[in-house]
Formats: sequence, C-alpha cells, structure tokens
Amino acid sequence: VDEIELKLRVRNSILMHRAQESIKQQSEMLEIYLRLMFHDFATPLTVGQFNLIKGISSLPPGTAIPQLTKASAALSRLVELTTDIKSFFQGTEPNQRVSTKKIIDDINSTFEDKLCERNVKLDILNETPTDSMINIPKSFLVHQIVGNFLSNAIKFSPVDGKIELQFCIVRDDSVQQNRMRIVIRDFGPGMNEEALSSFTRRRKRTATRGLSGEMGTGSGVMIAQFFLEKFLGTLQIESWCESNLTEKQGTKVTIFIPESVNKT
Repeated sequence: VDEIELKLRVRNSILMHRAQESIKQQSEMLEIYLRLMFHDFATPLTVGQFNLIKGISSLPPGTAIPQLTKASAALSRLVELTTDIKSFFQGTEPNQRVSTKKIIDDINSTFEDKLCERNVKLDILNETPTDSMINIPKSFLVHQIVGNFLSNAIKFSPVDGKIELQFCIVRDDSVQQNRMRIVIRDFGPGMNEEALSSFTRRRKRTATRGLSGEMGTGSGVMIAQFFLEKFLGTLQIESWCESNLTEKQGTKVTIFIPESVNKT
C-alpha cells in the first residue's frame, strides 16, 4: 500500500508540475499578446500612420495621390501584422520565409516619415547574397524585432544624426548553421551599465523618454526578445555613454536569426 501511495504521489506531483508550467506559458503568451495590442496601437509610429491617413482630407486638390498611396501601404502593413499576430497566437504558422530585400523595402517605407521628422539619416548596408532568406514572418521582424530597436535608435538620435543598419550572413560553427546578422547602430547618448542591464532584462518593462521628450510604452524590448526566442534568434546589446570618442558613443544592437535552408 505504501508503495502504491508513493507512486500516486509522484505521479500527482509530476502532473501538477506540468500543469503549472502550462499555466505559466499560457500566462506569458497572454501577457505578450496584450502588450502587442497596446504597444502597436500606442507607439508614435502607428499614431503617425493614422494621423497621415486622417490628414489627407485637408490636402489641396491634386496633391493627395502620393499621400493616399503611402497611407494605403501603412494600412496594409498594419493589417498584415495583425493577421500574423492572430495566426501566431492561434497556433497557425504565418508565412515565415522572407528575403533581405523585402525586409529592407518594408523598413524604408515604414520609417521614412519618422526619420524625416528628426532629419536622421539611415545608412543601410546589405552584404547578404541576393537569394538569402530567413525563417521568420516579415511583419514580426520589421515591426516587432528590428522595428522596436530602430524606433529606439531614432528616439535617441540627435537631430541631423545618423543610424547604421547592416545585414550580413555569418557562419555559426557550433550548430553548423548560417545565421543572418542584423546590426542597428545609433550615435545617441548611450546607456550606462545600470540602464543597459535594466533595458535588457527579460521580464523588466522599462519605459524611456527620447531626446525630444517622447515617451515609450516600455514593452518594445520585451516583445522583441519574446519573438527572437520563438524563432531561435539571439540578441546582443552594447552601449557607450559619456565617451570622449564620439564615434564610440551610442548603442549597438546585434540580432542573429537562422538563415533559411531553402533558397529561391
């Protein structure tokens, strides 16, 4: 009897542990989903897109076509992102393979107005082969991963500043796999060790104020880390502040994402 009771206790303990882990994962997924909804509809980038659409009615006759085209593209990107998020959280995998060219085109069109507003130059260096693909939905990479860090880079770049964005393929011999390396480098004030530690902490929500006083939601980095983990990516962040070497001041974000095995 004692042996049977012991086995039952062990079995119940295992089942309880599994149930707790399942609840923990579901709770995390729900938290990220809610943060996504509030973050994407609250960021200045999205607000700016809606202001663009709203402002078209006040444009002089004959000048609305370019703005209508831009507004239509902004809405299409928002619909694509919302659809992919819905599919992801329902367990249906969205279209995952995307080329570097499509990523860069989407980044340029998404951040054009925000960069112009601060007169910040975005220098893009693409060193990937023309047939390079990575296994992640474009909307997640552009908006939730690169987009969150690029938004921060813009927010902390001085007027007339610049941001460097680099794409290349590197070999990871530890897993015998090629990975795409994406580097986002700004030359803003940078972060000290304490701020950097808080910024990169997985469960830490850190809201920051940009150089022009704009306030973030504090969820961007958490969302980016979540999606990187889900798509087997990794993240490195370096930052330098109050440096006498101005070329060293600022923040450098390096993202690694597995390259797709199949090529077009």
